[in-house]
Amino acid sequence: METPPPSATAAQIIEVLRQLGGMPILVALDDRRILTVHNIAWGQDFADPEYHVTTNISPVPNVPHVVDVFSTAAVVRITDPISGDVHFDKSSPSNNALERTREE
Repeated sequence: METPPPSATAAQIIEVLRQLGGMPILVALDDRRILTVHNIAWGQDFADPEYHVTTNISPVPNVPHVVDVFSTAAVVRITDPISGDVHFDKSSPSNNALERTREE
């Protein structure tokens, strides 16, 4: 069994988090946790189209922080805590269209 390519949504989430790296960003998960993310490391498990993400480990933020681990499948929303800008929203029709296009 081969590891499939990442889902389009997983790839989009990683790209958003990479682009915003270094700034605190809020990541809301489907278990209602809201994480403050400064930077990420990610990988893909065998046979899983989602990425696992580890937060705030390198470089170590110089502000109080928590190291978290989550799956891109659990991400509901990514927002800027200062401006309120939404960088990713799972319920957005454009995200759903992206996933449908990939599956066709």
